[in-house]
Amino acid sequence: MKRMKGCAVLALALLTLTAALTACGTKPAEEPKQLDLETVYQSLMDAQSEPEDMVLLPESDETLLESFYPGLKDVRCSQRLVYFAPVSGFACEVVMVEVEDEADVRTVQDIFQARIDAGAADTIYPATADAWARLAQVQSDGKYVAMLALPESAFVPENVFSDPAGWQVPEKQDTPDEPGVPGTPDAQTDPEPIGDPKAPELPAVPAAA
Repeated sequence: MKRMKGCAVLALALLTLTAALTACGTKPAEEPKQLDLETVYQSLMDAQSEPEDMVLLPESDETLLESFYPGLKDVRCSQRLVYFAPVSGFACEVVMVEVEDEADVRTVQDIFQARIDAGAADTIYPATADAWARLAQVQSDGKYVAMLALPESAFVPENVFSDPAGWQVPEKQDTPDEPGVPGTPDAQTDPEPIGDPKAPELPAVPAAA
């Protein structure tokens, strides 16, 4: 009887040890990343060395969005951000969404890719079509999906939804002012002398008596 009790105690101890080891080896589940899409967009703009090449305005016209991204309005999104160029004919566009259901990520990716394909097939602006084909891209991370169409000189991170601190952003090059150019600190500000400095002086006219 004592032997059976000893075996039971040993078995219980082994089970407890096994459970403890299993618990130690289990990593806690990571919290899903929470991002504000406006902050993500602003970080992307702040990383640009030539932001003047990217004039983008927010767009909320549902009819216009449906014409460029058919089917996107039917996807349930927690967040949606759309920036278009103010005039047509430029491959400059940023769209980001956070879907409520991660199963919809693939649907959004297809919608964004269809937009890129349509831009690349543009026959009115051949240069713009080429830019869409070469430069536009779709990125995703978890429930977040982005369509990025930016100029060739723009910086685009490998994952726009990652921490901007880890982006390999090229250093911005400051263009020094050329001396003598109007409007710069080195420009000549003294007025030009009037008349020919080498002209001979005229004799003084004697005063009348």
